[in-house]
Amino acid sequence: MGFKNPECAEEQRQRLEAWVRQLESQPAAGRWAATYEVHLLTPIFGGGVVAGQPDPELPIRTREVLYQIRFWWRILKIADLRRRGVPDQLRKEETELFGWRGERRSRVHAVIEWRATPRSQWMSTWVRCNDPDNDRRLNYALWNQLTRDKGCSRFRWDRPAFRWRLELVDPATGQGQQKRELEEALRWWASFGGLGARSRRGMGAVQVMLMGDAQRGALLHSVQEEEATAAGCTLKISPESFDDPVAALGYGISKLYEFRQGNPEGRRRRYGRSNWPEPDAIRRLAGHWAHRHEPSHTAGNLFPRAAFGLPIQFPFKCGVDEIIERDESTGKSKYIRDVRRIELENGDPSRLKGEPTTMQLVPKGQDRLASPLILRPRIEADGRHRCVALRLPEPIAGLEGLTLSLEETRPSVPRYPLYQAARVRYWDPAQAHQVPPIHNVRKTDPLDAFLEFFSRP
Repeated sequence: MGFKNPECAEEQRQRLEAWVRQLESQPAAGRWAATYEVHLLTPIFGGGVVAGQPDPELPIRTREVLYQIRFWWRILKIADLRRRGVPDQLRKEETELFGWRGERRSRVHAVIEWRATPRSQWMSTWVRCNDPDNDRRLNYALWNQLTRDKGCSRFRWDRPAFRWRLELVDPATGQGQQKRELEEALRWWASFGGLGARSRRGMGAVQVMLMGDAQRGALLHSVQEEEATAAGCTLKISPESFDDPVAALGYGISKLYEFRQGNPEGRRRRYGRSNWPEPDAIRRLAGHWAHRHEPSHTAGNLFPRAAFGLPIQFPFKCGVDEIIERDESTGKSKYIRDVRRIELENGDPSRLKGEPTTMQLVPKGQDRLASPLILRPRIEADGRHRCVALRLPEPIAGLEGLTLSLEETRPSVPRYPLYQAARVRYWDPAQAHQVPPIHNVRKTDPLDAFLEFFSRP
């Protein structure tokens, strides 16, 4: 039987009180507990039970924190078991410590106590009030949230007031190896993790301080490059440092924008054609394009930017089934779908002219693939903030054996044969010399190429 996910503050409070009573009935000698104070570095999207929406009564759920710690524990444990030559022991050790749905409850519990009452603000308002450079940078990472007209997903929790005490307790861990593993997993979460949505693009980043008598107020040591390499990850640290964590995050987001869409890495000029093969690949698969946009990319029908997370949408300006119409309420022009222009004879699409319709790339048989690239700011020992870029190990990233499906974004309208979902290739390292953003840094993998670009001044 599965465990019910708490849906309100009252249910979580009752569950916590029951657990505290059980904990108090056990001897304190063999118990392990550690207390930390957590501060917010960057705004949080959501954080409640409903995805993308904040919960005023329960801004941060203890279960979310435990899931984060468990995620980083798995990364470290997989690397450790591989070194020991017993990778099949992962399920056993994970079940013993964190439990398993329907089999065993977790031994590790968390208690959250607020130090200050958090406030909320519209995310779009907050971005506009920041430095204009950060406005442009953050928009690239948060565009799907900021462009919505209304919705709870626009809320963020105010950083200065977002402080809380975190206590991790395990009645049976004591002072052994599992205690050290939990402390190490928490340190990795403090270095690379986050809370709420968009945490892999720097939202919800935290800093964690010790609250013990000996080291009260001391920051947890940040994970360094050699430690990340030992765990199967790749870590790069920005060459520049910043006074503000949001400015540090802006550096990483701007680097990602320049690599994927900026000039001259991502595009030949500011409003020119892409240096990546995906747009021309879609034109070839569709069989039609605008007269000025004949496919010319020589890498073939490849989609290397899938390495940065899926799904990806590929909009084309005024596609074959779109027209420009003036919105009478705002006076602005907008693109709409015009089904009348979709005219086929005997299923032959050769008559169509113009750019393809908007398409999206998704992992075959799945809705999404979380990005294996993590960008986020962190505070260093000197008190300055730097942006870090971390590539997760391959089994965690989900790129092994990745197969992709290209399909329309609007399935509600009549489809025509050339836009049925098609299976496409992700990447061929032999074609790296045909893709300027990858070739310019002398790499053959899209993520490795970005990490090299990120670390350059």
